[in-house]
Amino acid sequence: MITGYVKVEKPKKSLELFLEMLGLGIEPNGFTLSAVIKACSGLGDLRLGKCFHGVVMVRGFDLNDVISTALIDMYGRNSAVDDASLVFVELPQPDAVCWTSIISAFTRNDAYDKALGFFYSMCKVHAKVIASGLSGNVFVESSLVDMYGKCRLVNQSQCVFDRMSVKNLVSWTALLGGYCQNGRGGEVFQLFDEMIEEGIRPDYISFVGVLFACSHVGLVDQGKKYFAAMSEVYEIKPGIEHYNCMIDLLGRAGLLEEAENLIENANCRVLLGACAASPHSATAERIAKKAVELKPDHHLSYVYLANVYRAVGRWDDAVKIRNLMTKRGVGKMPGTSWIET
Repeated sequence: MITGYVKVEKPKKSLELFLEMLGLGIEPNGFTLSAVIKACSGLGDLRLGKCFHGVVMVRGFDLNDVISTALIDMYGRNSAVDDASLVFVELPQPDAVCWTSIISAFTRNDAYDKALGFFYSMCKVHAKVIASGLSGNVFVESSLVDMYGKCRLVNQSQCVFDRMSVKNLVSWTALLGGYCQNGRGGEVFQLFDEMIEEGIRPDYISFVGVLFACSHVGLVDQGKKYFAAMSEVYEIKPGIEHYNCMIDLLGRAGLLEEAENLIENANCRVLLGACAASPHSATAERIAKKAVELKPDHHLSYVYLANVYRAVGRWDDAVKIRNLMTKRGVGKMPGTSWIET
């Protein structure tokens, strides 16, 4: 039950069950502790996670690979890379999952502007991967591709990818993401087409990458082609990230009418509602702003942009949007609330 609630992203409920279990005198085992550590990770509660780390140490589970992987993941998600490394170095025989977790801990740290500072540590991790005989593990190597790409070391990312004996969708997507994030969109299309030629079926995330590249390079026709193929050929329903890329692409090209039609076809209210609920505030803000630009007389565009700002605590910006709406004389439909429930 505890693990089940973690999997359906209800970490608070899983912790409540854990405390209830302890109250009934039932002792936790390694799998239980790994689950509650994942719950702490889901809550983003580093302090609580460290408390459970203490419980792990006291109960003698500190050399358990499953628990150590959960701890590394928890520290990595909370940008506590040093703590993740300390857990990792204490393991006598880390397995492939542990290696993948420690590599991911580097990439989750959002201080990418300090990439050179991490370079030495990354090289040591990579060297240990090779020395441990895991260089043929597709999951470990895909994490290395992702790690180098996110730290702006695209050439190293490409080198790891080229040497991989087995490549899957994860490894291809990691490479695509690295080129996109580092402003090398022109190379993404070739890689994307190569991936398809190799028999790898693109997914939701890989289409985000190729559409993002189209947007930043300004390739309108290619963007339209990929966007159409996404739903018509691969039967993938476009999400907010895909619409954001296409609206941005069309807007940059001056095709405002087409961008407006795209918003209308996507169901403007549903799309902007997704913006307000999106965990990616920068993406949500861009698409909501574009909606205001394209539909300056439509009250919902302003409402949802204000809600995006409220969701991330930018109350002053939310007030400015409401004042802008008043200044432009945009009316609000009766019964429409400024606070989305």
